[in-house]
Amino acid sequence: MIETLRDIGRFSLHEKGLSPNEPLAILLENPGIKENYEYSLFINFKTINGDFKFNSLDREPIDKHNYHKYLYKRKGAAGANYTPGAFVASKGIEGTFATRILGWAKSNKNQTGIVGKLSNAIEKNFDQIIAELTERAKSEDLSNLFLTIKIDDKFLAEFDEFKEYFLKTYLAKKAGISSENGYCSVCGKQGFVMGDEKPWTFYSLDKPGFIASGFDKKYGWRNFPICTKCSLLVTEGKHYVEDEGNLSFRFAGIQYFLLPKTILGKQEALFEILWLMQQIRKRKINISDFQQLSDDEDIILQISSEQKDIINYNFLFYKSTKAKFSILLYLQDVLPSTIKRLFKAKQRVEKISLFNNAYTDKGESKNIIFTFANLKRFVKDLKPFLNLVEKMFKDRPISYYFLMEHIIKLLRNSFVNGFYTKPDTLRAWQILILINALNLFKDKISGGFPMGNDLIINEVKKKVDSFFSQFSESFDTAEKRAIFLIGVLTDYLLKIQRIDRNSNPFMKQLKGLKMGAKDVIDLFPKIQNKLEEYGKNYYRQLEEIIAEYFVKAGNNWKISESEINFYFLLGMDLSNAKTESGESTFKTKSEETIEKESIEQ
Repeated sequence: MIETLRDIGRFSLHEKGLSPNEPLAILLENPGIKENYEYSLFINFKTINGDFKFNSLDREPIDKHNYHKYLYKRKGAAGANYTPGAFVASKGIEGTFATRILGWAKSNKNQTGIVGKLSNAIEKNFDQIIAELTERAKSEDLSNLFLTIKIDDKFLAEFDEFKEYFLKTYLAKKAGISSENGYCSVCGKQGFVMGDEKPWTFYSLDKPGFIASGFDKKYGWRNFPICTKCSLLVTEGKHYVEDEGNLSFRFAGIQYFLLPKTILGKQEALFEILWLMQQIRKRKINISDFQQLSDDEDIILQISSEQKDIINYNFLFYKSTKAKFSILLYLQDVLPSTIKRLFKAKQRVEKISLFNNAYTDKGESKNIIFTFANLKRFVKDLKPFLNLVEKMFKDRPISYYFLMEHIIKLLRNSFVNGFYTKPDTLRAWQILILINALNLFKDKISGGFPMGNDLIINEVKKKVDSFFSQFSESFDTAEKRAIFLIGVLTDYLLKIQRIDRNSNPFMKQLKGLKMGAKDVIDLFPKIQNKLEEYGKNYYRQLEEIIAEYFVKAGNNWKISESEINFYFLLGMDLSNAKTESGESTFKTKSEETIEKESIEQ
């Protein structure tokens, strides 16, 4: 990761026309990019008889473009920063001054020159400054400000001595874990190296398991030894990725950084893809024709898939709060060809006619489109969801039964609460088809459909055979086909009950989609009896086919309860499926006509 950030840092400096020999331009942070912070409040000191005296509080808009003059860089979540500047937050203006500004002064009052002089002046004038801040706060909102110092109306960066102090202090913090004669793990040069380079908390020198030299932290530089120049480039790379948001995206609602890396060290290829991503961020490239694997606003993955395999990608999924940055998954070395393979599988499943104009929402026909956000609907917890994502990108085995358990859990909840299940049922089926097409279901038991002579030959059978042939990977056993068709027949009965009785008493027979094999088998005669009782058993050809599949399935069903209920619900939700010619897949033409006439009566 450090080498990747170093290379991204090179690109960023190239774009800005800067070099690693300008450390201040790399290290300083822009207080103007913090959300909801538009103004700075300066504690202005004047030189009187050679000493600094508190003079005034001056409010100004933050200059986002010339931010280097503030000489600001955050040091930690609490306490003083590298220089006397801080954001006013929950502690309020007085608390921020006491903690961040006075705290800096107390730790620097023994410094020589202007730094020590200002530190002592802050301590000496503390009561006066606090009183002025308190009085000002009575008539003015002093929250969401950047609080810092001016001396004789000059910014801190206008003093060379302060700039030298900043660099010395920053490097001193890193030099605590260092060697004067080591080899940089990034560029390979010999000389001064440091080991406390942690762009994000993916390793820690405070944890023995991460320390190559055992428990002795002072030798921590041996883990990731890095020279000063490469360290500055890494800092710039992190700034480019994180602060400027150039490589920050969302994936199924989860934030992630996409970090490209060259395999053969070809800087031109890396610069090309980084430039392309930059243009996408600035909306200078037409993105309307791209398809998404993740969020609607994020088309970057398809862009990435079109690159050659001299580039690979690292995905850093993270969760960030004010107090903590947590890495959820670091997915490394994903090739463009792998991403392209996912897109091709996505395109194939989306071409299936059943997923086009699949359902109606508020009078508008909707297609079923595969995205990882759909997968996250079923696998809601972050850890197992990201585990599935990693396996799909790294071509590793996925548990079919684990996924099926999560799918039926959501569908069952929707079903028992009377929600419209068809969109989610089809999303789930599409996910199963796609992952199966990627050949990632290693534990899925396939019984192998028996090829014996067909006992039934009728109009519906031809259409049903064509349907099952199209989806042979899904309906690979006789029991799955029987369960699915029982679902179709059940939906026909429920529609008749809704029309004739304005209720669905038969729903209780479905046991809230917690049926076993015997329950489904027992449903068949119950449905037939109800249809006969109502005088509306129009579906005799379908019933003949169901009976044949029950015979072929035998008594030893190799199917889980989750699968039973999924395939049953899939049948219910596809009961109105049409052939390419527009005919009902599961009814004869005459059955459709009789059914329609019955409804109109």
